[in-house]
Amino acid sequence: MNVVIQKAPIVVRTGPRAVPGSQHPRKADAHTNLIPTRTLQSHALRAEDGSRSAVLGFARTGLSALLLCGVLPCLQAATSIPDRPEKLTFPPLVYEPPAPEQYRVALNAGPVAYVVADRELPLVNIVVYVRTGQYLEPAGKEGLAELTGYLLARGGTKSKTAEELEERLAFLAADLGSGVNDTQGSVRLNLLSKDLDEGLAILREALGAPRFQDDKIALRKQQMLQAMKERNDDSSAIEGREHGFLAYGEEFWANRYSTAASVEGITRGDLESFHKQWFCPSNFVLAVSGDFDRAKMVEKLEVCSAIGPLPDRARPRFPRTPPLRSPGFTWWTKM
Repeated sequence: MNVVIQKAPIVVRTGPRAVPGSQHPRKADAHTNLIPTRTLQSHALRAEDGSRSAVLGFARTGLSALLLCGVLPCLQAATSIPDRPEKLTFPPLVYEPPAPEQYRVALNAGPVAYVVADRELPLVNIVVYVRTGQYLEPAGKEGLAELTGYLLARGGTKSKTAEELEERLAFLAADLGSGVNDTQGSVRLNLLSKDLDEGLAILREALGAPRFQDDKIALRKQQMLQAMKERNDDSSAIEGREHGFLAYGEEFWANRYSTAASVEGITRGDLESFHKQWFCPSNFVLAVSGDFDRAKMVEKLEVCSAIGPLPDRARPRFPRTPPLRSPGFTWWTKM
């Protein structure tokens, strides 16, 4: 059995519709108009083309205006450029450096602090500079200062393990860091001003009672040994070391490099001894800025910097320069 389906023409009904319940439904239908679909599509396309042309015309007009506004200042600037460099004029540069005595505070515990209030952001930044450095390392213990400085902020404190300290700092969104380079050490703390009291307590313990956790010591030693194996990967590092030997001699303190034997020979007792000898209040210089009341901050720093019962020691003396290498010529055969 074959079934033939004939598509009926699609029409759109316009005009008033018969109201339900009307007595003359056929009369209402007589006033309706039947419009072919193709005619409606043609009208719609024409309307769409007209709208598109209007939008494109408006865009062209706006773009022309923008280009005109951009070109005119450039033309004016080009005509005002002098033809000679010496004819260029610049506004005077006025810089008035701040007076240090307005911010310098000598704390009772011994350190000197420079305290500046800045209410722009709810943050506090504290840096404790320490008069120490790798030049104070005992012979045969090269790497001791670097290891000590690294573990001050990462090896735990007296009341917190390294993991607990790291977790608490992350909760406070605080950044605690430390290190010792050739000629100075530093411990820095950045945190929100609302957490200042807890942050100062953590900083005080990191300065005065570091834990030097054993597993952190072993991990850092492995990292230092791995870095030694990469010393010769870059030729510029080799050139820098040789330049130092030639300029200052092999006995100069800056030319003493850590070795596998010196790093492996460092013990926890060496770290504690180096810390107790040089990390004392008289060797501190504090730089503090951020969202706080200056008078109240000075009071808090008095408590934070008093990290006894560590003995107060004299400031370390910078080593005298040994006899430099004799003048001469040095050359290498390029292979």
